[in-house]
Amino acid sequence: MVLGKPNGTIQKSKFDKDVEKIKELLGYGLSKRKIAKVLGYVNHISLTTYIKKRNIEPAQPNAFMLNKEEQ
Repeated sequence: MVLGKPNGTIQKSKFDKDVEKIKELLGYGLSKRKIAKVLGYVNHISLTTYIKKRNIEPAQPNAFMLNKEEQ
C-alpha cells in the first residue's frame, strides 16, 4: 500500500496570492532575492523553488509603464 500524495502534485503555496505581482516583477528584471524582499518574504530560496516548479514566466511590463519610463 502506497501512502501520501502522488509525485508531481502541486499543493497550495503562500506565494499563490502574489503570483501576478511575481510575474510582473520578473518582467522588470528584478532578481528573485529582491522580489522576495519587496513582497515581504523571508526566504528567497522558497520563492525560487516556487517559480521553477510552476514554470512561471516573466510577464511583459505594462505598455503604459514603459512609455512613462521613456519620458
